[in-house]
Amino acid sequence: MERHEILHYAVRLAASQPGGTLATTHDTTGAPYITYVLAHLCADGRLLFGGGLARQHSKNILASPPVSFLFDSRSAVASDWTAFDRVSIEGDALVVPPGPPDYERLLAQIAAKSPMAAYFTRHGALFSVEPRRLTLSRGLDPNRHIIEFPPPVP
Repeated sequence: MERHEILHYAVRLAASQPGGTLATTHDTTGAPYITYVLAHLCADGRLLFGGGLARQHSKNILASPPVSFLFDSRSAVASDWTAFDRVSIEGDALVVPPGPPDYERLLAQIAAKSPMAAYFTRHGALFSVEPRRLTLSRGLDPNRHIIEFPPPVP
């Protein structure tokens, strides 16, 4: 698959799911920490989600920004296990501060997908995962379709 096809497929899969599994590193123990969060995958591969700053995953991100995230179609397994698709995103999660032009635009994208996610964001923080790698695994296809992203421009 070409880069644009991988990204398009990933965005479509993510749009079909309200959220996914966020993996962080626990801020005090260093252990892996996973949780489900409502999220939106942008057309450019950036991942957006909101969360209260007192939540453990938020504390973890503030202490150690590298994260992994998984969108999948696990509900398909009950009727057609060959349709089980997965998208994983690896990158650094950053807080988008309120105010700059990006904040309102990104918040609008989350709100368009999920009013509940927008609520959590407005009452907490907007997180943006700047992707390093996106991996698409489709059903029984033995190939992993990978996009490597360039480092973000400071």
